Amino acid sequence: MPKRRELGPNPSVGVIHRKHLLVAVLGLAVVPSCAFLKDRGRDLARVVEVDGGVGTGFNAHLGFSHVAEAGLGWYSGTRWGLREGAFVRVEEERAEFGILFVYLHEVRQHVVGGAMAGRDTARMLAPGYERFPLQWFTGQLTDREPLDFHVGGNFALIGAGLSIRPLAILDFLGGFVGVDFRRNDLGRRDVSDLLPDLRSADALVRRAAVVRLALLTGKRWPKYHTPPRRDLFTPEERRVLAEIEAELVGLVDGQSRSAAHVAATSLEPPPAVHRLPAPTEAEPASRPSSASR
Repeated sequence: MPKRRELGPNPSVGVIHRKHLLVAVLGLAVVPSCAFLKDRGRDLARVVEVDGGVGTGFNAHLGFSHVAEAGLGWYSGTRWGLREGAFVRVEEERAEFGILFVYLHEVRQHVVGGAMAGRDTARMLAPGYERFPLQWFTGQLTDREPLDFHVGGNFALIGAGLSIRPLAILDFLGGFVGVDFRRNDLGRRDVSDLLPDLRSADALVRRAAVVRLALLTGKRWPKYHTPPRRDLFTPEERRVLAEIEAELVGLVDGQSRSAAHVAATSLEPPPAVHRLPAPTEAEPASRPSSASR
């Protein structure tokens, strides 16, 4: 007779259970890190910028911004491409002139499409106006950070540019150890966390808040423009930021700006000074009799 096979623990069953447990643990580890990975992906997308477009003017630039560069010219037109980690369409004006670290540079940008925030320049007699906007010495804010390598220009009607941003590389690497010195990570932040930044005295903090709020909500605010200096807070920017805050506060509260107002539950009587006696019907004056004439 064949020997009866004794039942005992099956090693393969234990292996299957261990595999399931490992998959579950890895799943729990990956889910909370999705926001982290998205932030690192956005940081990586900001390392290289490339764009092209059409515009009038002559302009050329080559070198490392604020340190060793040479440029000359002016142009005004529309550019399409990858900027600040997003695909955008930008209407911009740029004027620059200089060599090495003595460099004059101004740029105005109106963002037609994309999550990037616009930039403004100060006109003559306006707050923040600089006759000679030297990058190092006047604190002018442009779209080039120190050490950015850029090559590009505009010839008559066609222009293009390429940038490599070392500070973006450091921000990307720093994100892996919890350092976000450029203040562009979303993480687990929500709209209510970022609203106070719209009132910051630092223009770069306000700009970062507008960009992050756009990424969180999917909304765009083309009328917003960063001022030309970090310590400047213009009335126009205040007005636009107030509109953004009012819109997003309504979003946080679950109400839209166009929602109907809540009807008053009771009406108070008018003040005594406004309470007038009820009007009485006027009677025509009696005509005098003929005897009294």
